[in-house]
Amino acid sequence: MRRIGQRRQEPPGAARLPSDAGARVRLLRALRGAGRFVVDWSPVFVVLFVYDAIHNRLGRFLPAAHTLPQIRVDEALSGGTVPTVRMQRAFYSPAHPRWWDYATLAVYTSHFFVPALVGLSLWVRSRPAYLRYMKGFVAMTTLGYVTYVLFPAVPPWLASQRGALAPTHRLVRELWDHLGHHGVASLFSGTTLYANDVAAIPSLHAAYPLMIAIFFWPGGRPPTRAALALYAMVMAVALVYSAEHYLLDIGLGWLYAFATAFAMSRLEPAPGTRRP
Repeated sequence: MRRIGQRRQEPPGAARLPSDAGARVRLLRALRGAGRFVVDWSPVFVVLFVYDAIHNRLGRFLPAAHTLPQIRVDEALSGGTVPTVRMQRAFYSPAHPRWWDYATLAVYTSHFFVPALVGLSLWVRSRPAYLRYMKGFVAMTTLGYVTYVLFPAVPPWLASQRGALAPTHRLVRELWDHLGHHGVASLFSGTTLYANDVAAIPSLHAAYPLMIAIFFWPGGRPPTRAALALYAMVMAVALVYSAEHYLLDIGLGWLYAFATAFAMSRLEPAPGTRRP
C-alpha cells in the first residue's frame, strides 16, 4: 500500500498535457480576439475606403468648392475681419514660431490618433461601451463625409491662396517644415492625394473632441469633465488660428456631434437609463 502523503508517480509526458492544452486554449482565444477586432473595426475602414474612392476617383464629378459663404458668416460674427486673419496678425511670426504655435500643432495633430486611441481603450476594457462609441463615431463620420461630397468648402488657407481672403499661413505645414520634417509637411501642401483640401464643412476636427466629451460626460467626475471641455475648446481655437477652419465650420461640426449623440441616445440608450 502507498503511504499517506507519498506522491503518486505520474507516467512520463503526463505533466505536459495541461501545458499543451493551455497553449491551444490561448491560441484559440488569440484567434478569436483577432477575428473580433477585425469585425468590430471593419466599419471604420469601410467608411474611409468608400470616401477615399469617391474623392480620388469621382472628384471631377463633384460640385465646385464653395469659398464665400463661410467668409461672409465669419465676417458677420467677428465684426468685419475673419478671426483667422486677426489672430495670425496678432500672434504668428513665420520666421520665429513661438511655443503656442507648437502647442497649436500638437493639438491639431492629436485629431489623427486620439479618437482611435479612445476606441481602442474602450474595446480592451468594455466591448459594449466600445460598440456604443463606435456607432456614434461611424454615424457622425459618415454624415460628415456625405456633406463633403455634396458641399465642398474651401478652408481659410486655401481661400488666401486663391485671393478670396487676406493672406494667412497654413501653420501645420510651415511648422513641420520648420521642425525639419519635410515629408510630413508635404502631406499638408495642398497637392497630396491622401487628403481632401476642400473637406472643411463640417469640421470633424472640432466634432470628434466634442463627441468624446459627450460620450464620457454622464459618468465623468468634475476634473474629467473639465479636461474634456477644455480639449474641445482648445481644438476649436487651434483650428481657427492655424487657418484650417472658419468659425462656421466648427459650429457645424459641434452641431453634427450633438445631433449624432441625440440620435444615438434615442436609438440605443446608455446602460442604466430608460427611454422617456
